Amino acid sequence: MLRAQGHFVVYFDAWENDYLSDPFVGFMSAINAHLKDSLPTKGKIAQQARAMARAGTHVIKTAAPGIAFVVLKNFTGIDVNGDIVNHIKEAAKSAGVEIVSTIKTDLEKQNKDLKNAIDEFKKSFSSFAKIYESKASLKLPIFLMVDELDRCRPSYAIELLEKIKHIFRIENVYTVVATDSQQLGHSIKAVYGSEFDSRKYLRRFFDHESRLDTPQFGQLAAAMLTQRNLADDPKIINVIQRPDGSPSHAEALSDIGQMMKLTTRDFMRSIDILDTIRITQSNEIDLIFMGFLIMLYVAHMDLFDAYDRTGAVPELNKELGQRVDRRIGWAEIQELGHDGRRDFEAPVFDWLLKYMDGVWHERPYENKDSWIMLRQAILGLVTGPTKTAKQRSLQQYHRIVSMAGHFSI
Repeated sequence: MLRAQGHFVVYFDAWENDYLSDPFVGFMSAINAHLKDSLPTKGKIAQQARAMARAGTHVIKTAAPGIAFVVLKNFTGIDVNGDIVNHIKEAAKSAGVEIVSTIKTDLEKQNKDLKNAIDEFKKSFSSFAKIYESKASLKLPIFLMVDELDRCRPSYAIELLEKIKHIFRIENVYTVVATDSQQLGHSIKAVYGSEFDSRKYLRRFFDHESRLDTPQFGQLAAAMLTQRNLADDPKIINVIQRPDGSPSHAEALSDIGQMMKLTTRDFMRSIDILDTIRITQSNEIDLIFMGFLIMLYVAHMDLFDAYDRTGAVPELNKELGQRVDRRIGWAEIQELGHDGRRDFEAPVFDWLLKYMDGVWHERPYENKDSWIMLRQAILGLVTGPTKTAKQRSLQQYHRIVSMAGHFSI
């Protein structure tokens, strides 16, 4: 949308680039790639874009010796600012040579050269922004979008934030970081210690913070199910249908995801796991039960492990009930019973637990008549020679989820 409005927008997936020793290398590559793809090859704006790219390359080359020292520290444990000088000093003494002062001078010169290169890059980027604005169809500010930072190596995430802070604080250039702040805080504590105030540390980098609303997964689910050919696959069975009798796969998965407070990333992974199961399993898949267990696996692994060991519904009811949004309700849909469809409305959490109880027990522990009917509907859709065989196939779902989850990273 910002690009359609005339803004220069660079998207940088931090996680895809965290194999690099210096985040600035990947960041500049993303900027250069967008410059080549979106700007004219001639004229003032192209000329300044090339100048900015050269300035960025100069920063990388100037920082290269420092990068080498970082790699050395990672592999040997030798600290460039302390241990390495001592090691070289000892070696020099044994050879009768005094070179520590030379090393110190070289390091100081390198730092000075790097600072000058960064200043030159910032000036060049600022000049590019001004020329960019002079074009009638192009607008400021320039946006640099950083995504998936919380998934990166802790050291990489911290260094990228430092680079953004020191290099990309440029007039008319906005850097937007999309991240799970809580998870990023855990990454920072992994480096600085569990007692470190990661929230206070993160506030050093961000001028403004915005929290996204709880995601609505309906459209995302519909798009992903269609893309993966899950929407119309006869192997996917669902006792919940719309009033017109059509499948409500997307709505059901969306409501379960919202009830369990999944992130968008976790929700997408859940559908990926569902697709893996569909491909690898020959039997029908009960969407409600399988979807619930997949999301339990993705978002609440400790509870999934407890369920995996015992299959105990009341215990899961108690623990999960403290973590989920119990207000999410299914409405304007129909339960497919053995005696036909009927309107159904209930909190998703309560419905799912009774659904699960119906899978595991001959006589569900609550609302016996209603939930036995539901159990009959579930088993009626599953292929098997006997009710016991059908029930056992459903009781193996947690094992299927566990195996598929390891292959859907």
